[in-house]
This record gives sequence, C-alpha cells and structure tokens, in this order.
Amino acid sequence: MKNNSNMKKILVVYNISGIVRELWDMWESHLINILNQKYENYHVCVSGCKISDQIKTKFKEIQKKYPNKLSLVFTDDIHPVNVTFNKACIIMSENNHYDGYLYVASDVNFTEYDNVITDLVNLHFSKNSGITSAVVNYDSGIVPWMGEFVFNVILEQDHYKIPIGKSCNMHCMLFDRKFFDSFSSKIIPDIFRSYCTESVFSFLTASINKNFMIHKKNLMLLHVGHADGSSGGFQGYRGWKDLYLSKIPVEERLMTNEARECGFGYEECGNVFMHDVTKYNPDDTIKLPKRLFDFIKKNLYLSNEELNYDEIKTEVWI
Repeated sequence: MKNNSNMKKILVVYNISGIVRELWDMWESHLINILNQKYENYHVCVSGCKISDQIKTKFKEIQKKYPNKLSLVFTDDIHPVNVTFNKACIIMSENNHYDGYLYVASDVNFTEYDNVITDLVNLHFSKNSGITSAVVNYDSGIVPWMGEFVFNVILEQDHYKIPIGKSCNMHCMLFDRKFFDSFSSKIIPDIFRSYCTESVFSFLTASINKNFMIHKKNLMLLHVGHADGSSGGFQGYRGWKDLYLSKIPVEERLMTNEARECGFGYEECGNVFMHDVTKYNPDDTIKLPKRLFDFIKKNLYLSNEELNYDEIKTEVWI
C-alpha cells in the first residue's frame, strides 16, 4: 500500500534485555512479526543489553534472512533502556536519516497486525505529534493516568491527545526526529532508571511544540507483561527519588523553582511535583516553550561528564 506516510523513513528499535533472563522463542517470534510489516520505508534494529554469545549467533542467522533490513546493536555494559535505545539510534543514524524512531519493548507482540508501523506513522505525522503510542492489552497505564473513560470510551472511538501532566506506559511508542536533532542526538531522557521516564513525556513534547498522541483501540497490541523483568530487569525499583548517574539529587534537578516557573512537572500520577497550569494555554500548548526546552535539555539528559555515550562499548552488525 503506497501512500505519503511511506515516504517517512522509520527506524524500529526492538529492545531486549538479558539481565534477568533470555527468552529466545519470544524474542524471535516478536521480531519476525516486526520484520513482516507492510510499511515500505523502515529498518529494524535489535538493541540488546547483556546478551549471550549463543543468542547473538541466533540473531545473526535471522539477519541473513532479511538482508539490508535488520541490524544488531549489543552492549555488555548494564544501562537502562533509555540509554541503550539512545545509543542504538545514534549508531544507526550515522549513515542514515530517519524521520522517526519506533521503540518496541521485547514483550510486545504485533501478532496479526501487519500495518502497525503504517497506522502509527499516519497518525503521528497528521497530528503534529512528538510521541505517538499504541495501546497494549495489559499494563498500558492509561487508566491510572487518565481514567477508565479514556480507555473504555474515547479510545474505542478515536485517537486521543494526552493532556499535559498525563502519560501512558512506554511499550510501543514512535518518537519524532525532532528530539534527536534538539537534544544532542539523544531521544529518551536518560537521567531515569527507566522508572518514572514516562511522567515527563507530555512536557518533553510540549517543549518542541508537538503533541503526545495515543492511537485508538482498533490497533491493540499484545503485551506479555514484564517478560524480561520490569523495565528490562534493570536494578529493581528504587522510587522516584533515584536518578541514574545524576551528580545532583532529584529535588535539586527536577523539583526546583526553575522547574515550576517553566511549566515542568514530574511523576504527577503520584502527586510528586505538579506543574503550574498557568504556564499553559487552554489548548495545552506552553506559553514559553523555549524556557521549558532549555530546562529539559539541561536537566533531563545526562551531561557528558555524567555519561559519555562515546565510551559505551557496543558490538554492531549493520
């Protein structure tokens, strides 16, 4: 099916983690469903953390069956998915220009849907979206964040623009190229140990004058549920106070007067740090986007002194 959406080049990053366990049968079947999508202009990258040589060899065998369509990026250093995803996108963008980066968790199955990428891309670029999420059948986070009416009524009928301060869980999300260009080639904020990351997504999109969208439920993906361990098995939950490699505590980084003045909020589902609603227009656009953008760029992404991406050792098969 040819349409304008297929002109957008998409990198699909299928994220796997061997920190807790390796689930080859699941990884293989889910990857094949991604590789068999009808969308024309996309490339797939498996991004793996702590993957055994045996499993790496199996992925290389799949790569041979899909020439020029599948790449592999493995790191033996233990980092949260935020970091490994960013690193994979940086590597894959060295010689290719992508218009969007689709994150897919290892335990998300496209099943019989072969237009997942097409549907997400169409919505994303028609709604000035910064982040576009698919709905999953389990642990979507939509009800806790936005209520049963959104999940059971609105999303049955239409797509939904996520309000400022709200979010959903990151299982299958398309990120716009503008993040890569705006935040020093990094896309997902990397100061988090995966946990609490999603709580800042509405502010992230607002800072670049874009929307945060959820695709309606005619596209419903199967989520096996924490198969690799919650948040990829990365160093068990430590709460909203525990940032990753940050040289200053969260209260001094994300919960300051500067944060409030620029319209930022953090982990609002738990009433941790609520944004100032007066900083936004009635349509949820930020009144002073540059101020919010500067705050996010300085505080939500690790500095080179905190984490130098060039020093992350990887094995790459393009």
